[in-house]
Amino acid sequence: MAVKQTAGTVLFKQGDESNAFYIVQSGKVRIVQNTNPDGSGGRELAVLKDGDFFGEMGVIEDSPRSATAICLEDSQLLVVKRSDFDNLMALNPGIAMKIMVTITRRYKPDPGMAVAPQPQQPVQAKPQREGTVIAINSITGGAGVTTLVCNMGYELQKVTNGRVCLVDGSTQFGDLPVFLDVIPKLTLFQLAEETDVTIDMLNKGYIHKTNFAVDFVAAPMKPEQADVITTDLLRVLINSLRTEYDFVVVDTYSLMQEPVLTILELADQIIYLMTPDIPAMKNCRLWMELVKQLEFPEEKIKVVINKYDPRGSVDVKAIEEKLATKAFAVLPYDYNSVVDCINKGVLLNVAKPKDPLAERIAELARKIVKPGEATAAATSTGGDSIWGSFRKRFGLGG
Repeated sequence: MAVKQTAGTVLFKQGDESNAFYIVQSGKVRIVQNTNPDGSGGRELAVLKDGDFFGEMGVIEDSPRSATAICLEDSQLLVVKRSDFDNLMALNPGIAMKIMVTITRRYKPDPGMAVAPQPQQPVQAKPQREGTVIAINSITGGAGVTTLVCNMGYELQKVTNGRVCLVDGSTQFGDLPVFLDVIPKLTLFQLAEETDVTIDMLNKGYIHKTNFAVDFVAAPMKPEQADVITTDLLRVLINSLRTEYDFVVVDTYSLMQEPVLTILELADQIIYLMTPDIPAMKNCRLWMELVKQLEFPEEKIKVVINKYDPRGSVDVKAIEEKLATKAFAVLPYDYNSVVDCINKGVLLNVAKPKDPLAERIAELARKIVKPGEATAAATSTGGDSIWGSFRKRFGLGG
C-alpha cells in the first residue's frame, strides 16, 4: 500500500510493535535510536532515500522496533504489512535476496569498534569425535536436495565405514521419513520442548535407525509445528550430533530464512545443488552473490549440477561461463529410477548401485572424503568440475 507522509511525521517509535516494513519510493527518512519522547535527539543511524527500505528486522524477528523512523521531507512510502511479508518473500526471491544483501551490509559489525572483553570461560574437554557437518541447499525448488542427502549419506557411510546421521532441516515439509521408509515417533517438534538437549537424550528416541546404515533426525510432522524450531535448537542439535557421528548431513529448504542460514553457518561443507536451466542459473548467481556478501569461506562451498541431460539441458560449459565458476560435480537426470526407489521405500544407491546417477553420487561422496582423488563424474556427463558460495535470512537478490 502506497502512502504519502509529510516532513516531520514519525512513522514509528523505538519500542513500538513491528507490524510492517517500508520501502521509500520518494523523499527521505531518518532512522534514529534512543530519541526523546517527542522524537527529538538520539543517535542517527541512517538517512534513507529512493529505493531504500527499513523496518524489516522487526518484522522478520517479530520483535519491537529497535529505532525511530521520521520523515525528513515529504515522502511517498510503500508499506508492506506483516501479514503480507512472508508471501512477498516466498513469491519474489529477487526482492528477498536484495533485502538480505542490504541487511548484511547494514548490520555488518564495524571492525573499528572496540569489542568488550569477554569473561574467562572454563576450558572444556575436547570431544572424542569432531564429525564433519555437510549442508545441502538449493534456492530452486525440486533440485533434488533430499535425494542427494539420503543417497550421499549412505555412500559416506559405505566409503568410510563411519557413523552418519541425516538431519531434516526442512522444518515445514521434511521428507526424510518418506525416503528412508521410517515413521518417526519423536521429531524436532518434541525436541523443542526439552530443556537440555544432549547426545544422551537424543539417543532416547530422537535419533531414528534405518535399514541403510544411516541414522536420522526427523522434521515436525505438521507444517504449523515448524514455528517452534529455533536457531538455538538447531545449533545445539548439530553440535551434539557431531560429537557422536563422523558425518552429519543436513537437508534444507529453498527459502533463505534464519534456520537455513544457521545450518549453513554451522556446516563444514556446503553443497549448493542446481539444475541445468536458466532460472536455476539465475538463482545460483544470486546465491553466490549473497555468499560473497556474507563472507563464507570459499573452500567449504561446492556447487553441484543435478538432473543433467545433454539432450535438453543448458550445456555445462555454458553454465560455468555464465557463473564464472567450475562445477564440482555433474549428476545425470534419472527421474524414473529415483521415483521408482522412493515409491518402494529404498535408496537408489542401495537398490540400483550400477545406475549412472547412483555411480555419480558414489563418486561425489568419495571426492568429499578424499578431495585429492580424481573422479569421472563431470567428464562422464559432458562437463568439467565446479564450486560456488552462501548465508543470512529471507534472501536472494541481483
